[in-house]
Amino acid sequence: MRLGDLIYGDTASIVIDMMLPARATGAFRIAQAELHATLVGEEKEQIVKQDVLLEFTADANAAAYDPRVMNLVEKVTAFKLQTRALAEAEVGNTSGATQKLRAAATRLLDLGELELAEKTRQQAEQLEQGAKISAETQKELKYATRRLTQKLEE
Repeated sequence: MRLGDLIYGDTASIVIDMMLPARATGAFRIAQAELHATLVGEEKEQIVKQDVLLEFTADANAAAYDPRVMNLVEKVTAFKLQTRALAEAEVGNTSGATQKLRAAATRLLDLGELELAEKTRQQAEQLEQGAKISAETQKELKYATRRLTQKLEE
């Protein structure tokens, strides 16, 4: 996937959803990432390879996830729910759109995005009452939620 321009000192993240089979206890390489980069002012591409390791454990009390990663996953999930809801509203599936907007609002509320959660909830109510979501409101919700996925430092 293309990352676009990266700025030195800024953080960039990619979330990849993977299903893995159960494994014995221990560390396993589950993937290998490869970054191709051309630095400003240079012509030659640099390639950096990094193994992606995962520690498997039988300890049920072991930390199962990194809170920073899970926060990003929640933001991406809210964005996807909202995007699907707006697409369903466009084709007239009011019930599906309303359900997804309410789910997105709940996730946004859990993330502390109170204003955006309230706007999303209001749109679900309007759809339920037979009103359509204006193009302006669609853009506002879409871009406000997308911006959340770009705030990786939180």
